[in-house]
Amino acid sequence: MKQFDRGYLQIASYSMTFMSLLDIANPTWGALNDPVASDGTVLIVVPEATVEVASARSRKVTTSPSFTGDPALQNSDLPTLGVTMYGSDGTLPDYILQEEKNSVSTSPFGSRVLPRTIIGQDYRQQLRSTNFPAKAVVYITFKSGAQSGVCTGWMIGKDTVATAGHCVHSGGSTGEWYQNHVAYPGRDRRRAPYGSCKATRTWSVNGWIEERNPEYDYGALKLNCDVGNRTGWFGFYWQRDFLNEPVAVQGYPGDKPSGTQWLDVDKNRCNSTRKVFYKLDTFGGMSGGPIWNSTAHDGAYAMGIHTNGAPSYGCNGTYNSGVRITEGVFDNLKAWIDSAK
Repeated sequence: MKQFDRGYLQIASYSMTFMSLLDIANPTWGALNDPVASDGTVLIVVPEATVEVASARSRKVTTSPSFTGDPALQNSDLPTLGVTMYGSDGTLPDYILQEEKNSVSTSPFGSRVLPRTIIGQDYRQQLRSTNFPAKAVVYITFKSGAQSGVCTGWMIGKDTVATAGHCVHSGGSTGEWYQNHVAYPGRDRRRAPYGSCKATRTWSVNGWIEERNPEYDYGALKLNCDVGNRTGWFGFYWQRDFLNEPVAVQGYPGDKPSGTQWLDVDKNRCNSTRKVFYKLDTFGGMSGGPIWNSTAHDGAYAMGIHTNGAPSYGCNGTYNSGVRITEGVFDNLKAWIDSAK
């Protein structure tokens, strides 16, 4: 846990006394959207304001910019960024591939999520992982005891990956932080063209860590490298009004050949203050992938983080869905980008 000086502790003591005198039943400390780190690192982020969906007349869009990568950097420069490389062509060693054979695609809600979430005909398309933004989509492995898990994430900065909360923590007050996260940007079957990086810490929020609330099922990895300078990263945005836009979701589905990246395209199907719903095909392993488009902004911009398939919460339980980027989610993602390794 981060250590604070005596003056800070004294101020905190006065603040708590003042709140008790005012009989504040629900102080903002410990609110559902407050960030939590696996190693106890503390970030002071402005508490999220009341979330509401407004009319289009009050439209407000705030963005964090997209970046396609530094054209001056080559793969030969990646070791200088702290990246672990695998031979001249990026082929992963047999011991890693053998370990991955026993990995499972993590699901946040157990039996309440259908194992198959293909809606009608399967329209997913396989992607060339060395093109942008596919190279900024990350194959994630991690450990839970002796069990290995697999998820998807996406670069949001040079050393930061956004993902689902259930890819970093099992959720709820009796849950656990997962360990040994390794990120492979632009993974393609046996190859890791941009090598791999390890997570120095992982992040989520109280709503997932304490409540296992699906509306707060998001998190991030802080990496020990700056691979995003080579791969680029997604922008992301929040807006108050109804979402009525095309959406794409991509990632590493467990029903396709291991380590291959796939995409499907649809539109937002109904509105929720904290969720995005869509009639496109996903599968276990794609949890944590970006929900994005390039129509509203110049580049690849995410509006949410894919978390689960049908039956879903809201929208009549018929569509796949993810966590919507609200102002509070936006602020946390920015704070995690700016945090130290």
